[in-house]
Amino acid sequence: MRLKAALLTLVLSAAFAACAALADDTTSFEVADSELATLTLRTSDGLALVDGSPELVEELRSLLGMEAIPPFANRQLFAWLTAHGAAAENIRLFARGGAADSSPSAIRWRKTTVRKAILSGDAPYILGRPLHEAYMAIRASGARMLLLDSTAELDSISDFPRTVFIFSSAYGAGMDGIYVDGADRSPGLPGYNIVAFDGKSGKVTASGGFNMFIGPEESERMEGFLRALPEGSYAAASIRWGSGPFMSPGAADALSEFGSRQSLDPEMLISHAMFGGKAAGAVAAEAAAVNLGSKVVLFGSGDRVSEARIAAGEVPCPGRVLALAGTRPDDALFILEEIR
Repeated sequence: MRLKAALLTLVLSAAFAACAALADDTTSFEVADSELATLTLRTSDGLALVDGSPELVEELRSLLGMEAIPPFANRQLFAWLTAHGAAAENIRLFARGGAADSSPSAIRWRKTTVRKAILSGDAPYILGRPLHEAYMAIRASGARMLLLDSTAELDSISDFPRTVFIFSSAYGAGMDGIYVDGADRSPGLPGYNIVAFDGKSGKVTASGGFNMFIGPEESERMEGFLRALPEGSYAAASIRWGSGPFMSPGAADALSEFGSRQSLDPEMLISHAMFGGKAAGAVAAEAAAVNLGSKVVLFGSGDRVSEARIAAGEVPCPGRVLALAGTRPDDALFILEEIR
């Protein structure tokens, strides 16, 4: 009897230890082989597993860590993962208790106005805010914002698949950062900060910060970084504080390969926000100012929807979605919601 009791105690202790380890490890990163990795995420209502390449899984884990308010429920996390490059068929959801999360549901669009959506709690307070600020607020609330194609801000529309907001500061005037689908990917150093993208998929391929306040070698490094990017790549560039006195003509010429036409005086505190592709005759979207902040706002093709698609009941992406063209009180706002 004593032997049986001791064995039972040992088994229970091992089980409790395993459970405690699982409770403490909310995110795991397991590489099964050189071509497959699995990200395991505990949610408020169960568990999510997503399979993909080691690079994709590492990028998802990094992006998730940068979310100010990360998705916390299975369905929210599913929407976030698919919006950031994970294939829907590679995501497995489990409800609390271990059962697969496959509860029947219906998806529908509901039309309201910006004012009514705010008052009912369906949208954060976005009244009168610029569309890029509304986008960030809606993303932070756990939903996804789509821009209606009928919007009047045509200069903010891009055929690039990702939504990119670039902010640049001069001597601390204005904010700075390179936001890709709502997450800041800028290294955040004084001088130039650059994020590079694959031209077809929109995937971030590299990033670098170049502090040309400290020496000419940083300018050489920036030039080498830009020239090494293959033809067809895209680059988002943002100055923090100023370009720096050691910025060389070679670095400026490397930026011109992405369509930049700005002639910046490195001795002055100038802001510069730029987004362009590496191609012959390219013209970048860019803005610059002396002692003032500047910005470039581009809503990518993946974050746009037409009213015709909404009227047809098309579901452009999973999860909770708000589609709008403006933030005035009576502007139309469409909500994609799940009806259980």
